Amino acid sequence: ANAEAEVDGDALAAATGVTTRTLREGFRSCLGVSLANFVQEARLNKARERLLSGHDSRSMADVGRAAGFSSASAFARAYGRAFGETPTATRIQGVRGAETMGADD
Repeated sequence: ANAEAEVDGDALAAATGVTTRTLREGFRSCLGVSLANFVQEARLNKARERLLSGHDSRSMADVGRAAGFSSASAFARAYGRAFGETPTATRIQGVRGAETMGADD
């Protein structure tokens, strides 16, 4: 729900009443991904959702930082691996969709 929040595996484990190791093993065995990969996927999905909305005017560097990346280039690489397109291409698609929706009103 809050993909931009910092995720501390130790604090999450404590909050769920398990050890950090058990939490990490549980993510791997139940979801097939590491905790870090799960968090990254959630953040990338949230960034994609915002870009597709056509209403997020932040710079790509800011979108990337909100998704937990230290640079726009690292964000763009991870985004491209996850979705097969650049964040800019997604934003263009979102803006076009928003314009089309506005024209229908």
